[in-house]
Amino acid sequence: MRTIFELLSTVFYGWLILSIAIWVFWIFYPHKRDNIPDKIDTLIVIGAALGVISFCIKGFYEILYFIPSWLGFDAEDGGFETLRSSLSSFLGLCASAYIIWLIVDREKVLQENKKLRDKLRHDDKEE
Repeated sequence: MRTIFELLSTVFYGWLILSIAIWVFWIFYPHKRDNIPDKIDTLIVIGAALGVISFCIKGFYEILYFIPSWLGFDAEDGGFETLRSSLSSFLGLCASAYIIWLIVDREKVLQENKKLRDKLRHDDKEE
């Protein structure tokens, strides 16, 4: 059972890493994204978003190494929640939301620039 879980987690994290790489590639080469079917495009965008979120949370967890593990609070379900994990989750979600917003905003700007370039080319051909 443990081997199956390890295999599935490896495939899942591989999908997250690959999705981020493809998404970044599409940012720099948006014309390559035109021929991709919508279902695969959606799958890659969701994987990239989940990957950014999980890597930001894990990164902040490692950055906050100096917060002791005994510092925390009792959760509603009776377990103990460390301040380090709560703070890293909050900061990771905020940072990943900002990163995703920047990427989506850049994508919109690239699409607007492409429309303007096409319009300029069309106007130049008419003259």
